[in-house]
Amino acid sequence: MSAVLVPPGSTGFVASEQSLCDELAVAARHCAATNSLLVVSSADAVGRCALLRGAHSDVDMIADTRYWAKHFATPNEPTEASGTLFNLDTWATTVLQDSGAQHVLAPTGCHPAITDMYYPARSGAQNCPSWL
Repeated sequence: MSAVLVPPGSTGFVASEQSLCDELAVAARHCAATNSLLVVSSADAVGRCALLRGAHSDVDMIADTRYWAKHFATPNEPTEASGTLFNLDTWATTVLQDSGAQHVLAPTGCHPAITDMYYPARSGAQNCPSWL
């Protein structure tokens, strides 16, 4: 499971699905040229990382499936894998194999206190804030 942890001292760039001018491809080229870590933050991180792997086989990537942006963590369902028949290790292994990424962020939910602390007008909201 060590592939899930990011080595200390790593730096890189985040590229999201909200691209207006192909930032993901630009960030991937930059990270390939500078040997930097690329965080691909997208609801389709698995697919986007897999596509990038074909063009940039040497880029060190973290897949961020953004589960935290659409789900409040609860004691019964703290992660995306909580409500499934497989465990977190199996989920991570599957994401790593399918995406070609070397690392993956755990699919934990957003904590309601984050919303209350940083966006009091949404206190008690049922969904994580879109700005996360």
